[in-house]
Amino acid sequence: MAPFKFGLDDPDDSAMTIDVDLDDSPDATLPGAPIKAGSLRTWQQRRTLKAIVHPLLAEGVAWIDTNGKETKNGRITAQETRVYGTGLPGVGMNRDIAKYIPQFAHIFADIQKEFTQDFAHLPSFSAPNTPAHASRASIPRFSRLYRDTLFAMGKRLTQGSPASELALDCRSIWLLFEAVYFPENGGVAESLMNWLNSYDPKPATEDGQDIMTYRPPAAHPEFWNYIYTATTRGLFSQAAECLNYGGLAQQDPNGQKAADAVSELLRDAPRRTGKGAQDQRGFDGKWRAWRGRVINTTTAIQKQVTNQNVSAAFRQLMELLKGDKDAIFSVAETLPEAVCALALLYDPVKTVTPDQVKRLWEMANVEGFSIDSTLDSEVIFDKVCQGDVYGALVKCHVIGAELGLSAHLGDLMDKADLLEKFEEEVMQGADVRQWFLLEFGERVMAGSEDNWEHAVAYWRAAGDTGMERMAQALPRVPLTSEKKATRVVEVCTELGLDAEAVEVSTNWARILESQGKVGEALKVFDKVENVAHIDRIAWMLFERALLQGKRPSRAQDPILEDILSEPGKNSHQLATLIAPYATLHAYYQYLREGRDGRIGAAAHLASILRAPETPRQYVPLLIAELLSLLDTNLPRCFALKDLFEVTAVVEEYFDVSTQNETREDGLRLLQEALDKARVAKEWESGDWRGGVGGGMRKAGDIVALVRMQIVRTVGRGWVDGEEGM
Repeated sequence: MAPFKFGLDDPDDSAMTIDVDLDDSPDATLPGAPIKAGSLRTWQQRRTLKAIVHPLLAEGVAWIDTNGKETKNGRITAQETRVYGTGLPGVGMNRDIAKYIPQFAHIFADIQKEFTQDFAHLPSFSAPNTPAHASRASIPRFSRLYRDTLFAMGKRLTQGSPASELALDCRSIWLLFEAVYFPENGGVAESLMNWLNSYDPKPATEDGQDIMTYRPPAAHPEFWNYIYTATTRGLFSQAAECLNYGGLAQQDPNGQKAADAVSELLRDAPRRTGKGAQDQRGFDGKWRAWRGRVINTTTAIQKQVTNQNVSAAFRQLMELLKGDKDAIFSVAETLPEAVCALALLYDPVKTVTPDQVKRLWEMANVEGFSIDSTLDSEVIFDKVCQGDVYGALVKCHVIGAELGLSAHLGDLMDKADLLEKFEEEVMQGADVRQWFLLEFGERVMAGSEDNWEHAVAYWRAAGDTGMERMAQALPRVPLTSEKKATRVVEVCTELGLDAEAVEVSTNWARILESQGKVGEALKVFDKVENVAHIDRIAWMLFERALLQGKRPSRAQDPILEDILSEPGKNSHQLATLIAPYATLHAYYQYLREGRDGRIGAAAHLASILRAPETPRQYVPLLIAELLSLLDTNLPRCFALKDLFEVTAVVEEYFDVSTQNETREDGLRLLQEALDKARVAKEWESGDWRGGVGGGMRKAGDIVALVRMQIVRTVGRGWVDGEEGM
């Protein structure tokens, strides 16, 4: 498993810890795990399995821990000291599928834009001229967009790959829902047949080739069965072609004349979809007229054809075209075939609603037709025909969860008022549609970090529960660039999640800080008014500079340098909090200027030492900085007033009553700096370490030396007077 990563450096506030109840968990294998076969119960007496998992990426680490029970044997094994990669089963997405998520998400966003004012500001991807108002008439159009995207995906991916097969399976299921609930031009019958022919193509092309190469084709034992199957599948042109070139004249003098008449009928059949499609009124009239022609042609054929076998074959074909139930049931082999053939041939004029499809399903059931329950598509077909939309969507979820099949279908069904409004306990306060959207949003997020905004689009359409999910998820989106961090903040602001926007900015600032971009981090912290982090960083920089005895170069962090050198451009908040470090920064700048900067350096150092907000643990290091400014061989750089105040600070460290833990921390820091000075080969100009690095070994000696130098300098001041500055 790839290494997991959190949105923050600190996993405590960006992950969830879970205890796994091994009694209810599926069997799992950890390489080299300490549980021997058959000893799980014994192992559980003293150990349990724990994990930290990123709530969005579904990846994390697992380890073995105590279960809180006292045991005699407390020995820790080597396996129990390891950390194991882990993840949440069933969450995630195939990489090939993840690439197509933006296309589905764009269609979804367009639908929400049309039906929900809350999405009106979103850019339109698939329908740039769509008016922002609810319109059920647009549902078939959006359905076709989804369906066509699934088809294109299945064809573009490697044929036979899991992702390609999944896309094509989902497209087939989508065709079924589309046929029953939002068909093209209202043509339920033809749309159902289109689904059946894509799901279970019949008759086989190879059979047709075998029959038509037979001489004459009509003499082939499967000739008429092939035509019957083609007719019940709505493949009228294919059946007509076989009749035209079947060589029936060799079996009956009037056989070819009858075949030509039926072929003409088949080609003239009115349609609700595709080329030559009619609207409802036009289709009704033409269908009734066409059905009348079928009856008249049947009578004529019975008078013309004298060969009993040919006459009986034509009679069966004409019964199919007249929509005779018994004839249809004699040809159909499965429940889907029976229902779809009834829709197309029995009563296509009235088969325009889901309720009428259910009536046909009941007719086929009475005749003993049933589904193959091992085939998911047939189970879904059965539920769709019965009007069990929820049951069908649940089954769709099992098949196409990675592609959000139930989420997208459920959303369209809801907008068409075809989805019941009910909740189950497992849905955590969300209705059916919302639950599928929530779940798919999690998959989108876990599938690719780049798809986080698409996940938000699905959650945004999932009501209050979706808003809660966004509030939880957005602060945990992995921030990999400033552009991404800025966009996450913008989305939080758009959603009114102000606290989360601040949290995201804080996360990004901490990432910048970890990358050494302290100046940028301070700017971000200042923008969200995170005083605690600004103060922390300011004193961190302060301590680092004291330990190193220098300020960082401008090239290291130019933004930080601008903050320090141009305080007037900073906010009052940032300027105030960074002031101690800015003063120390200026002190080092003066110090490196040599003699010309000594007076300025002394004034800045004195102001830091006497400032009440200066943490006491830094005083020993600041005292050490006095050494280079108390050189009696150079002109005095301290005013006596400043020197007395500095002396008071130094003397406080020799006062027994002030000795405490903070004082010891300060001496420890000074000792650390002194130890580094002894191994250093060179120092910057004015650095106190250059004078003591080779000799003194204790921090206390440095403070004592400074005390002695102060006495000398004060004495010299009394002799020379202030004007001797």
